Parts: sequence; C-alpha cells; structure tokens
Amino acid sequence: MLFTVVGGAIVFQLVLAFALSLGVNPNLLKLITAAFVLLIVGLPRFLSKKSE
Repeated sequence: MLFTVVGGAIVFQLVLAFALSLGVNPNLLKLITAAFVLLIVGLPRFLSKKSE
C-alpha cells in the first residue's frame, strides 16, 4: 500500500512538471489540481451514500 501511495505521488509530480513544461498557466494548473483533489476526497463519500 505504501508503494502505491509513493508511486502515485511521483507520477502526479511528473504530470505536473510535464504540464508546466508545456506552458500551462500555473494558476489554471492549481485550479485543476484542487478540483482533482476535491473529487478524490469526495468520491468515496458519494459512493457510500449511493450504495445505501
């Protein structure tokens, strides 16, 4: 489990670095990252309510 988390964090940082190297606006990248984190955090709660 720990290797999965560390691997995911590394991949996430690589994707961010790649997007910045393509010239994506850093503020837009922050917005997309915040929306992604919100989705990941909220998804389990949404799915558990849906299955009840």
